[in-house]
Amino acid sequence: MRFAVVAARTWREGLVKAGRFAPFCARAMLLPAAPSDLDDAQVQAGFYGIGICVFSSGKLQMLAEPERYVRRRHSSAQWWFAEEIYQQLTTTGEELAAGG
Repeated sequence: MRFAVVAARTWREGLVKAGRFAPFCARAMLLPAAPSDLDDAQVQAGFYGIGICVFSSGKLQMLAEPERYVRRRHSSAQWWFAEEIYQQLTTTGEELAAGG
């Protein structure tokens, strides 16, 4: 998953729903209309890196751009893969050093 869009009635609800995806991907909320307190919504969403979008006149309008996702954690599968690669590289390095 690279991007999650959650539907919400209010931007505060959208922050909570979209926030659940923070460890996994970029995220945005889809609102039924632009919030009346748009400045506050944009500041709060920007702080958490969550985009805000609405459908207006049949077109999707971005009111706040989502922050690009940067992986900050490794899954157990990624960790295992890194360990396997490290083991293969060190084994190959030892064989080369021994003249094999």
